[in-house]
Amino acid sequence: MSEWKIQQGRVSLLPSVAGMGKLPSPLKLFTAIWDREPENFQNPAHINPLSPAIANGDIGEMVGGITVHPLRIDITLSALAPTQLATSPILIGDVARYWENMRLLAARVADLDIPLTIGRVASFTQVTDIEADRASANKIISRVLPAPFTGALTDERDFTLQLNKPAKSQSVDGIEMNYLTRWSVDVIQLLTLNIATQVEQGNNASPSAMHSVASFTAANISFDFNNAQVERALTDQEQSLLLTETVAKAEGNFREIVKSGGADA
Repeated sequence: MSEWKIQQGRVSLLPSVAGMGKLPSPLKLFTAIWDREPENFQNPAHINPLSPAIANGDIGEMVGGITVHPLRIDITLSALAPTQLATSPILIGDVARYWENMRLLAARVADLDIPLTIGRVASFTQVTDIEADRASANKIISRVLPAPFTGALTDERDFTLQLNKPAKSQSVDGIEMNYLTRWSVDVIQLLTLNIATQVEQGNNASPSAMHSVASFTAANISFDFNNAQVERALTDQEQSLLLTETVAKAEGNFREIVKSGGADA
């Protein structure tokens, strides 16, 4: 039975014109969204104005991140790194908690008061099911492909299908939406570094490193939902409404996929 988990998620705010307005601090954005300060914060703008400012930290069983760049602001969710050596790709297993956080991100955007002209917003979610081999992954992805592609795969290599289903927004009048979904079977490589210290090897030895690479076959589905660029600025409330709409649609699609794929949501 397939077991769909979350590989990564993201909410993005895209200014209509880069460089217009003061960029917000990711430190302040992180605190405003998750009501706590991040563990890590970097702002290399004094070295390179085009380098993004970054803040991230643990939020329960996930890592929340903020990246502020002149061209976009990304709010991300990813899996928390395990304390033990990872033997498989690191994924978010608690999908209910993930969707709870995505809904939170969409709602909190209304209160961020970002001093930029935002003309487009987007949400992105990638779900993954690790399988034993390519044939198994093809079988899993075939179950959830839209008609007329359902059941079309056997032992094909490098499969990718991408469809966009544009529609009018249900929450903001006059806004066109892009609902882009991508189905694929991919190989994920996990690189493991084992660094032996001088203490482990003896005080006279130099530190050495060994590495291994493990490959995993994955069925992947990505939901990349966004509004078409508008000439005017979207209000904070409109940004939140559009993101809430895209997250709700992605979550609904995910639950349909889980149902079709024979796994538990």
